[in-house]
Amino acid sequence: MVLSVIWMDTDIFPQYPQDRMANFFKVISRALGSRIEHQFTVRDPKNNEILLHNVWEKSFSDVRLQLNECLRICQLWREAYIDLTQNIWKQQGDTKSRQWEGKNYVDQYLNKLVKRMNEIFDIRSQHDELLRLLTKDEQEKYQVESLFNGFRNGQSFYISDSISDSWIFIKQKYESDLLKVEEQVCDKLRKEIF
Repeated sequence: MVLSVIWMDTDIFPQYPQDRMANFFKVISRALGSRIEHQFTVRDPKNNEILLHNVWEKSFSDVRLQLNECLRICQLWREAYIDLTQNIWKQQGDTKSRQWEGKNYVDQYLNKLVKRMNEIFDIRSQHDELLRLLTKDEQEKYQVESLFNGFRNGQSFYISDSISDSWIFIKQKYESDLLKVEEQVCDKLRKEIF
């Protein structure tokens, strides 16, 4: 791996600092996050403003495939930096080899991004199951598509403390609205079964 070459290269003097390597890890994680956000965003070609977050517009089968691929890539990156800072650079038998000092690297941003993608996956999965239980008329009657309105206006993949409160509020509102629809679906199923 290229990062190992940079870390271990004795021709680089002074050696590449550990705090800069940790920062480099952060940069890579942020670049992944930016690319993921771009993957699910449609922008206005004239002014580059976000028109919509198609994670809420596309079919769940398309979104599922894309989210799974994004999660896989994030997992591979997480495994790579954990392997480097916890195993390869920390437990080298050769005392001449450079070692990672102190705590293993942990990327909170990447952890939050993966958590958010899993939340989006769960929301879309629940929604897809709900659609399967309802006819087109019932979907219109219960305004099922409007359940995503709060998410459509937000930045679903943007991870920051200021946005996380907004995300929590939108998610809670969605769950509250979903509960009302689920009650209607339960009544319908109860009547059909009994």
